[in-house]
Parts: sequence; C-alpha cells; structure tokens
Amino acid sequence: MRKIFSVILAAFLLMTGLCGCEESFARNEYALPEETESVPDALAVFGGEDIGFSFLYPYGMNVTWNEEDGACISATDGKIPYVLGSKSEKSGMSPEKYFKACDEQILAEFDNVQSSTIHEVPMEEKTLYMTRYQCGTDIVIERYVELYTDCYFQYTAVTETAGEMNTALYYAVSTLSPVSGKYAGEYSDKLAAFSHEDTGIVIELPEMLEIRELTIGYLASGSDALVLAVLCTEDDEGNPIYNRQNFLDRASESPDFAAGYLGTDSASFGTGVKKTVNGREFYAYPMTTRTEDEEFTGEIWLADYDENGCVVVCYGVKTGSTHFDGLTGLCQNSVNTVKY
Repeated sequence: MRKIFSVILAAFLLMTGLCGCEESFARNEYALPEETESVPDALAVFGGEDIGFSFLYPYGMNVTWNEEDGACISATDGKIPYVLGSKSEKSGMSPEKYFKACDEQILAEFDNVQSSTIHEVPMEEKTLYMTRYQCGTDIVIERYVELYTDCYFQYTAVTETAGEMNTALYYAVSTLSPVSGKYAGEYSDKLAAFSHEDTGIVIELPEMLEIRELTIGYLASGSDALVLAVLCTEDDEGNPIYNRQNFLDRASESPDFAAGYLGTDSASFGTGVKKTVNGREFYAYPMTTRTEDEEFTGEIWLADYDENGCVVVCYGVKTGSTHFDGLTGLCQNSVNTVKY
C-alpha cells in the first residue's frame, strides 16, 4: 500500500515552475463538514477542537504535537524521516512571501544548501506550492504551503532521501479538514449526558467516543480511550455478584474476571482509595489493561448498588496516545459525573 501511494504521489509531483506574478497563485476552498465521516481501518485520525483542524494518517505511525512545530508524523517517534504540519490563522500569504522566509530560515541553519525554485503541486482537488532544499549530503527538506483565503497550512518533510515520507504527506494533505468536526474520533473535550432507564445510572460521556447503550449500562469507546459505566449483578455464568467487595474478591481470585467485563486480555489494579462522588461512596483503584499489542491506563471505581450488585465505572487511555493527557482529563471528568 505504501509503495502504491508513493507512486501516486510521485505522479502528483510532476511540477511546473510558478509564475512570478504575485496574483497568479491558487487559493484553495473548503466547506464546513455536513456530517461526520468514519475513519478507514488502515488510517487513524489526528486533530479536533484542541488544534482546530484534522487529518488522517497511516495507522501504526506516530503523531505528536507541540505549539511550536505543530503535528509531527513519523515512524520512529519524531526522528528523521518525519513530516511536520501546522496551521496559521494569518490571511494574505503568498508563495513568494512564504518561501522568502523559508529561504532565510534554512540558510541560517545550514551551511551547504541547494534549493529548487517554487513549484506548483496539484494534489487531489488542492494546489500546494513547494521548494526542496538539499542540505549537505544527508538531509532533504521539502517545504509546502497550502493557501486559503483566511489561513494557510505548511508542511515540512525532513528526510535523508527525497520522497521518503510521500505516503504520510499524501494522506495528511488529501484528507485535511481546515475545521474540526469532519472525522469520527477527533479529539473533543465535550461531554453529553445519558440516563439509563433500567439501571438508573446517569453519566456524562465523551462525545468524541462511540457510545453504546448496554442492557446493564453504557460503553463509550474509541481507538485511544474508553469509559464504562455498568451495573454488575452476575457474572457470565450466572453467579450472583452481591456488592463491591464481592466484585473485588472475584477479580482478585481470577485475573480474567475484570478483563472480561472490560473486553481486554488482562487487567491489573493498584491500591484503592475511598472517594465520595455525587453522594455515593466509591473505592477507586488505579488500573492497567492490556490486549495483545496495546496498553491502557486509568482507574476502576466500585460501589455497592442500592439493593444488590456492584456499580462499576472505569476509564482507560492508550499508552502513547497523541492526546494522552487531554484524554485522561476528559475521562476523569466523565466518571466524576456518575450518579445512580
């Protein structure tokens, strides 16, 4: 797949020189998303309300974020090769202005630089402008700018050989939404209220997660996080669960017991602390769950139900998630709203 799209992008990069006329360049247009789009299995989504835009990238690659550089897409945790992408809210940018500043920056950082002229790069329905810089013998820097009326996006591919990050660049540019809200799974700090008629559980769940109503409560899940709020009165074999302590004893006896409720391969717990939330007494335990190739960290809260059973409220966030801190805070906010 990567080789195929590298060939496709190579076709897009049959570039023509840019006319020197200031007003001859293209500005792209965008429309507000009419509905949320699902993300193909081979891709993952980055972005949302915290940065104001979103794009897709090949699943399995790493994406990190900082205010100075923007998003960094890499296969080796930020090391060369990688692609940087960021948005500027400034209007009135032109290719000439942008690449004049790029030239000054590159020449200030490297001694031996060879650069191309500004080239127009058509990609899907968009037009970008690019200059390639050969810095010494072992670093190639390709700078792209994507112009809109009210903003612009810039991409920087840093590689040892030109074209190494063409696949990631292609996906980022071709799927880019200059506004948030286009893709399912985008980061959002919004919570939505839910009330379960049969169990009486009331909780606010993260809108960015897929929310399923179960016969015993709610499951909100995504590729990087989950929140579960359920009433447990019996196990899979029909044996009764009487209260919080009974649930905890069963979990201590069998590592598979809690993992079965959470849909993971294993679950381990730390030392619990007592806390009161919305008038109810819970015991909260640090929790780590694992599947074959992923690890989630969070908490599991246990409380006695009014007559019989155990209320289980938990969350987990995938280790290494792009929005780990934000998702952890979001899930903590969610579980703190639980009532029953």
